[in-house]
Amino acid sequence: EFWRESKISPEDLEKWLEKERAKIASQTWATEMVGNIAAFEITFTMQDAKKHLKRLLVEGHAQEGVSGLLAKFNFSPPPAGAC
Repeated sequence: EFWRESKISPEDLEKWLEKERAKIASQTWATEMVGNIAAFEITFTMQDAKKHLKRLLVEGHAQEGVSGLLAKFNFSPPPAGAC
């Protein structure tokens, strides 16, 4: 329930990225799967050292959904064993 209440839509993430991209110093991400739900969490560190966490949810075919989000937002896969 927490994941559902704290998620952002992919469209809202795109809008936020368009607005803030020049201020982003780095980003990391992680996924956690419970049943058929995957939480995809991206932590953005801004140039002023503030951090912003954005959470996307994928339900149903979670593995394919996470792969799709990686491609859509051009995120590199994490090192082996990082998820």
